[in-house]
Amino acid sequence: MLARAFAMAPSMPLSRTALLVRGVLLAALAAGGCTRDIPNTTVPDTAANREVIEFMESYRNALEDRDVRALTAMASPRYLDMSGTPSGEDDVDYDTLAATLPELFARVEDVRFEIRYRHVVFREEDVLVEFRYTASWLIADHRGENEWHHKVEDKRMVLEWDSENGRYLILSGM
Repeated sequence: MLARAFAMAPSMPLSRTALLVRGVLLAALAAGGCTRDIPNTTVPDTAANREVIEFMESYRNALEDRDVRALTAMASPRYLDMSGTPSGEDDVDYDTLAATLPELFARVEDVRFEIRYRHVVFREEDVLVEFRYTASWLIADHRGENEWHHKVEDKRMVLEWDSENGRYLILSGM
């Protein structure tokens, strides 16, 4: 039916309504093909966005593998996470992160980490990645007994481009 509507002979007069409907359909078809998202995300499918998502997937895999060496290598030497609190007591810099990760993962038996990417925003100096994660981890409690924990949270991670090594590094949000 749609094909017939567009194949009408030009000699057939069209009413205003028919012209309007035809215009709306053409606009909808054109708009529908303009932007596509990276599968399973709400992030437009561009080469730059794909590169960021691929980096984030490497981070997710390293987290699930409890690979402290890989996670530490993904962090910028300028890493600083202020934890959203006014006091600096819980701030985490690169050195604190490098010291804390081995202690944390020593107690963790299993990790499952899923990410739903929402936005990738390229800013002047960095890249903001907004996502929702679902995490489950099996960790020993104070008695040494393993217990599953779960968390679902919206999060932001800030990345910087390491031009010397041609890769992204995490500035905050790990």
